[in-house]
Amino acid sequence: MMPQKKNADYAELVRGKTGRVYGSLMSLLTTLKGLPLTYNKDMQEDKEPVFDAIDTLNLVLPALQKTLATAQFKKERMLAAARGDFSTATDLADYLARQSLPFREAHEVVGKIVRYCIEQGITLEDLDAPTLSTFHPLLAVNTQNAQAALTLQYSVSARTSYGGTAPSAVRVQWENAKARLNNRA
Repeated sequence: MMPQKKNADYAELVRGKTGRVYGSLMSLLTTLKGLPLTYNKDMQEDKEPVFDAIDTLNLVLPALQKTLATAQFKKERMLAAARGDFSTATDLADYLARQSLPFREAHEVVGKIVRYCIEQGITLEDLDAPTLSTFHPLLAVNTQNAQAALTLQYSVSARTSYGGTAPSAVRVQWENAKARLNNRA
């Protein structure tokens, strides 16, 4: 009826099915949590949630694979949507903590900066160096590094731990996922 529409119906259905799979997991964990060391009749109840979760995954994963294979992302639009939500405030607090300020105090300083930005109708990324440096002496020492900590690129790249968002960490997870899929085939 409206061929111009490009609703992500399937993605929404997959997101909805996630709750069902989580429910199966919780059902299984609850059944197993109080068992002693040997087989119990409680275990008769483990099949239904496991089979339901497997059936659900077998239904959604092939279609999701096709969806992702043809997906086109508007990176500029995604970046614009991510800016201005104060998600990098923690990065600034972490920066101050690395400069020897106790995190509790860093949190307070960043709270004042966020409040200032909200009152001024600006984002953290829009703060100029002279203004940023007025909030704490450590921010005046190296304002350029403090401003860098407020960028989305820094925030993403800083998370290098297992499962983190840094490109190097994502690459490791990507390779691990490909290896698991290749071993399954």
